Amino acid sequence: MTELCRLPELGESARPGWSYLPHGAVDHNPTGTARTVDDWFSDVARRHPARVAISWLDGTTVCKLTWGELFARATSVGAALRDRPLRHRRVGLLGRERVSWMVAMYGAARAGCAVVPMPSGETAEGLAARGAQVGIDLLVTVGEVPIADSTLLVPEVVSVGELENVGVGFRDHSDGAHADDPFLLQFTSGTTGQPKVAVLSHRAVLGSARHYAAAAGATDGAVLLNPLPLEHVGGVVGGVMSALMTAGTYVAVERIDPRSTVEAIRRLRPGIVGIVPTMVIDILSLDGVVADDFASVAAVVGGATSVDPVLIDSLEERLDTRFLVAYGQSEAPCMTMSSPDDPPYERTRTLGRPLPERDYCVSADGRLVEEGTVGELCVRGPLIMSGYLDSSGQTVSVCDEHGWMRTGDLCSMSQGVVTFHSRIREVVIRGGENLYPAEIESVIARMAGVEEVVVFGMPDPRLGEQPVAAVRLVPGSTITDTDLAEYVSACLPRQKQPTRWFLVEDFPRTSTGKVRRLALAGQLGRRDGQPVVRGQD
Repeated sequence: MTELCRLPELGESARPGWSYLPHGAVDHNPTGTARTVDDWFSDVARRHPARVAISWLDGTTVCKLTWGELFARATSVGAALRDRPLRHRRVGLLGRERVSWMVAMYGAARAGCAVVPMPSGETAEGLAARGAQVGIDLLVTVGEVPIADSTLLVPEVVSVGELENVGVGFRDHSDGAHADDPFLLQFTSGTTGQPKVAVLSHRAVLGSARHYAAAAGATDGAVLLNPLPLEHVGGVVGGVMSALMTAGTYVAVERIDPRSTVEAIRRLRPGIVGIVPTMVIDILSLDGVVADDFASVAAVVGGATSVDPVLIDSLEERLDTRFLVAYGQSEAPCMTMSSPDDPPYERTRTLGRPLPERDYCVSADGRLVEEGTVGELCVRGPLIMSGYLDSSGQTVSVCDEHGWMRTGDLCSMSQGVVTFHSRIREVVIRGGENLYPAEIESVIARMAGVEEVVVFGMPDPRLGEQPVAAVRLVPGSTITDTDLAEYVSACLPRQKQPTRWFLVEDFPRTSTGKVRRLALAGQLGRRDGQPVVRGQD
């Protein structure tokens, strides 16, 4: 057998023993995604005008908006946008009122514009910087969005309601978008310095959403709940776009909190629920949540960060539902998912199998690794980002000469199943040995009384770094750092045992619940007299 140690060229066949899975990255179009968001939206509204597009609770009242009604409102917004001189055809969306956000998003799509989800809670100066970075032509606000000084924002701020009111009948046009044009300009979830902007095409957004929905078991007319913020790629692609691709119903929640989420599940009966691990913890902490509340739910899909297996087991046992692990990035949404039919270990302890229309491989130093070996996961194909936006507003690809994009995540691949080990920047390098925080965290999380744990590295003058752990306890727990150290001494080899323990009430987090590890390390390092660790969130 000829060794296949370099990174494969496009269309190259896989060979046994190497971590490479060709999965349809060539530019064919088996799912019909050579269309735009507006194409799909218009088609769904035409075929299913009376089918519910969005449902939500207003107090105790169930509210609904049909695809026909959503289309009419979005068409008015699109017409208003068409009447404006938009140089870059990039529309910023700001606010968390989900129904209006979707009206604005589909309106932008109707006008052939790309959308830029803007971070909520940002200062006027911060919004101005983000807008300038992307080159938005217009900032559209949805819901109540207080802006301290809108004069800083260039060029103009307008509410979606104003656009609806001035919009006239939508006219046919010849300058619409194409499948490979930008649709979603997504700020990455970095929390230090200036975030990058990933440029996702119509094809990438629609194809990723279609495969995500299919892998989760969503069929035509599915009801989906995904409370992730719509400024996050998981909220737009895994939530809104998945509902579009199934001509189904998107369940909108007013607040991103466990009680509102559970109430929406009880009343609006989604079949697929997408949540982050933090939400799993919070739901399991609520009193009175029983399996009957989740009777409509065929699958709970969790992702956005590594998922503690103990949480998965607890959720499945208590709520009598299947948990699927999904994995993706702003740069490549919805890459993998475990399946309801997978064996329990594979379904809950791995990232599952790669989803179609992309190639996947695991590499080290630019060469393939053997199957089952840890290395950096790489991906290519039409359903990844076109590139990052540079300072001149141009899209710059980060792929190598064979089209491979590095994810920055350390994974292994065995018989087509991907297992997550760590993010490269989170690896603790102790005396030249790589220690993967997720592996250590999963052991500590099994200790009774531990609610959540984060392991990271702190500088060590002799070994370079030592693993340390921050632990959030179950309310009322009396566990001490001595108890924790004794527990791990019986479960982990010495080099993997944390050398310091920090008991914390909570962790600094992103809007999707991810722990901001650098911020946490900086806080605890200063408290402990240590320098801030390397890396970034």
